[in-house]
Amino acid sequence: MAPLLLAALGLLGGACTEAWGVNLKAEPVSRMEGSCMTLPCSFSYPQREQVTAVMWKQNDMYFVYHLEEVWVSAVFKDRAHYLGDQQHNCSLRLSGLRLRDQGTYHFRFQTTNGNRTEGWTGQPGVKLSVLADACGTPHLQVDPESLTCSVRDSCPYSPSWYGPDGRLIPEQTQQGNQSRLQRSSSQLPPGTALSCLMDGYKEPCTPDWPPKSALNKTSVEILQLTQRSLGRDNNSIMLHCQGPSREPVTRYIWSRDSKWLLEAGEDLSITHEDVAGDGGYTCGIWMSSLGWGLLVSSRGEPITLHCRSGCFQLSPLLIGAIVVAGILIIAFINLGAHYLCRRGQKKTELAKGETMAVDSLCGDVLNCPTLEMESTYENVGFKSCGSRTAL
Repeated sequence: MAPLLLAALGLLGGACTEAWGVNLKAEPVSRMEGSCMTLPCSFSYPQREQVTAVMWKQNDMYFVYHLEEVWVSAVFKDRAHYLGDQQHNCSLRLSGLRLRDQGTYHFRFQTTNGNRTEGWTGQPGVKLSVLADACGTPHLQVDPESLTCSVRDSCPYSPSWYGPDGRLIPEQTQQGNQSRLQRSSSQLPPGTALSCLMDGYKEPCTPDWPPKSALNKTSVEILQLTQRSLGRDNNSIMLHCQGPSREPVTRYIWSRDSKWLLEAGEDLSITHEDVAGDGGYTCGIWMSSLGWGLLVSSRGEPITLHCRSGCFQLSPLLIGAIVVAGILIIAFINLGAHYLCRRGQKKTELAKGETMAVDSLCGDVLNCPTLEMESTYENVGFKSCGSRTAL
């Protein structure tokens, strides 16, 4: 009796494993515009069947995915990623959601068995709702030693920084609609990326994240001069930040000696006045879209510019000291001239000898009466500032 029962259970188990069907989560899915979604899916069929085609459709009208790419609707190309296979996994990932992506999604597969072809569509499918974006594109603010990612005040989510490994960075300060990360350029290794994601968009469902094209293509190039030195004969060197040609770059940023520069542009002009000693330059690109931002550092070693002799830079402290010294010198000159004029007014006569007029010193500088200086072979003195005395 027991062997017969086990045999019956085995037949039932085999029948269940060979049943036609699609196992798909039936609950509706709601996502924000610009975010992404992953639909876990599995399918089954009799063992004697051979799968020849797998596909996803929206509203039974548009192909989201098909083995033959020519059938895929243009609006889903490069956004729909089939994570499954032709055996039993039919999971789908859809990124960069748009309002028009709303609808019901079905998975269908086809099989053959000899000359017979079968097809099966999962029912009732999954209903997707896409909500209008309220956060916009994240904005990057740069300070010499920090990076700030911010979004609109109307955004219900907070931005967060994630490291190259995709993990949340704990050393960040979140306040309202922005997050500040205390991190210098030297703390971002060449060819790596930092991500700024909204809490409502942070599902890691992009297969190529961060984009390999951005990591591999971002670099610094010298556009002018073959030598990497600056002197008075070389007015400037133009550095160029080369980004990926197939990725939209929102902003370029530069750094020198671990400090982020405030300049933002694809090209950076450097003169000999900008370089004090040696300076290593790197660049980065900021790519952003609805709900996410990506900062990619240039690959390779920083470009170092050497300062030749005659090339120097005055620090703000030294400039301030020079200005103060100049003011003090002028003050001492005026005090000395004033003292001499006052002394000349008190004297009644000077030693006899050849006189020399210095009217301009008293008249033009201190507006005092005419001053004359008499000199002899023995001494030099100042005549009193009064009316000219006849010899």
